[in-house]
Amino acid sequence: MNILQYESKIWATADLLRGCGIKESEWPSFMMPFFALTMIESRLVRMFDELKTEIGEEAFAAIDKNDLYDLTGTRLEEFWLYCRDDC
Repeated sequence: MNILQYESKIWATADLLRGCGIKESEWPSFMMPFFALTMIESRLVRMFDELKTEIGEEAFAAIDKNDLYDLTGTRLEEFWLYCRDDC
């Protein structure tokens, strides 16, 4: 997954904000949640790819979606701690 796939959505959002009369200096308060969600999505995709590599594609496909939290919870907590301290 490539973050650049969102480029057109980012520019469309910027155009929307500009059209609503929001000053460019105020854009970060509107755009940062979008960037944060994009970062989280990217991390989750990488975590799932790592898990697929560890346990295999077939085993991953057989996991109940509700159980994915148990398998990735610790990794996600480590990621949040990293972001809190270093991001």
